[in-house]
Amino acid sequence: MAGRKVLTGKPTVLDLLAARADAAPAGVIVSGETLDARARAGIGAGLHCPVSSLYTLAEVGIAGSECPDVATPGAGRACTARSSTTSWS
Repeated sequence: MAGRKVLTGKPTVLDLLAARADAAPAGVIVSGETLDARARAGIGAGLHCPVSSLYTLAEVGIAGSECPDVATPGAGRACTARSSTTSWS
């Protein structure tokens, strides 16, 4: 589907929207609140797209993002972006 947009917002708002919306964005990026597994599943299923989380600070903006494999249960590793580098733990 050409022209699909990425939807951004807080997980609680997007979870409510996903239960009622008839939309299929290219993806969803959440920030501002913790994204739990139930909300991730509800948003992804309701909007028929992948869901990712950004970690933001009021003082600096985006401080990091989850790696694609973090969204996969049992992946067992996380990464944080620092400037132009990525560190794994």
